[in-house]
Amino acid sequence: MLTYVYACENCDVPEFEVLQRITDKPKRACPVCKKHTLYRVIQPALSFVRLAYSEVKTLGHLAERNSKRMSQDEKNHLAKDNKTKKEILNRLPTHLKPQRVEKDVSLAPDKGLAKLDAKQIERYIETGKK
Repeated sequence: MLTYVYACENCDVPEFEVLQRITDKPKRACPVCKKHTLYRVIQPALSFVRLAYSEVKTLGHLAERNSKRMSQDEKNHLAKDNKTKKEILNRLPTHLKPQRVEKDVSLAPDKGLAKLDAKQIERYIETGKK
């Protein structure tokens, strides 16, 4: 059930709340003047953003959190699946293999990243620390 706010165009009754199902028809008759001049007052939606210390900060944190939640069977299945993909890629002819593309970090908004080597960038992605 939702809480709707109503007001009357005809009388000076203050806005009042009515608890209704979403499928119920809107109220029309004012409880004070008894005329059909009620309208729903549109209110801004209430939303809450939870920012906690435990929230994910980087892709590395997300991967670590998700792997902690996985069962050992799921981890074994993913490892087996990953091996199969590597075997398939190894059997492909060279011209069909995906090429590793080095990213140009000099275009990154954080110019400090341009000075990091590949291992440092990997650590930065995983931990969020330079």
